[in-house]
Amino acid sequence: LAGSLFSTVCFAWGCCFFYKLACGLYGDRTARYAVMFAALYPFSFFFGSSMTEGLFFLTMIAAVYYAMRHKWLCFAVWGILAALTRMTGVLVMIPAFLELIQQYRPFAKGPDRVLRVKKILRNMVFVLFPLLGTLAYLLLNQVVDHDPFAFLKHQEHWHQRFMWFTEVLGYVWDYLLANYNTAFGLSVWYPTLILFVLFFVILLYAVIRKRTRSSLLLYALAYLLVNYSLSWLLSAGRYLSGGFVFFMLTAAWAKKRPDAANVILAAEAILLTVYM
Repeated sequence: LAGSLFSTVCFAWGCCFFYKLACGLYGDRTARYAVMFAALYPFSFFFGSSMTEGLFFLTMIAAVYYAMRHKWLCFAVWGILAALTRMTGVLVMIPAFLELIQQYRPFAKGPDRVLRVKKILRNMVFVLFPLLGTLAYLLLNQVVDHDPFAFLKHQEHWHQRFMWFTEVLGYVWDYLLANYNTAFGLSVWYPTLILFVLFFVILLYAVIRKRTRSSLLLYALAYLLVNYSLSWLLSAGRYLSGGFVFFMLTAAWAKKRPDAANVILAAEAILLTVYM
């Protein structure tokens, strides 16, 4: 009960950061749609379970939010927590680094160029702070199992190791063909393959239409590919619940298409009920 309550509160708090981030980029209507798309995402029930999804949603979005606002100390604190919560949390360094470069433009000519470069170097320390979260997790492994990389051995129980995402998609397709009419195929392999295609199309459309800032687009691409680089990918839907950029991009597209937005929300609600 305590774990579920904690996760739910973290998710709600994360939605506040998510709304402010989307509202600052696209406006109120898009922000509202983005939060609803995230809340009704077919695997969003993990946000209310005693697992890491709610906490990760909060820490990751808070870190990116402060990176977009160029508040580097706040980013550092939330970035550490994101990387400590989950290994992929360290990816928040990608938008932070790009935002830092865009803020001070070190390659632009001008009399203050040296000063701008110094500011980048000074704030780069904060951008690298999420690595402390990763180091803390490795230290935890050392304390508990006397091996900083003990988590790799534990993951062998789940047949987990790094695999290039194209190989992952290949075996997902093979398992889908072998289980296309079973409950396992419907609950795991169909959504795993469909979500990758759907999220990639959303990202590609945003890149072509220049829907959002490059720092968020690159982060979204890295987040998608890293989460699809696990050798036994049973939880793709769960992992992608943290892909807030994709919900925001979908909301930006749906803002002027209220009928399409309602269809998406209804479909999400139905699938959420089924999968939960």
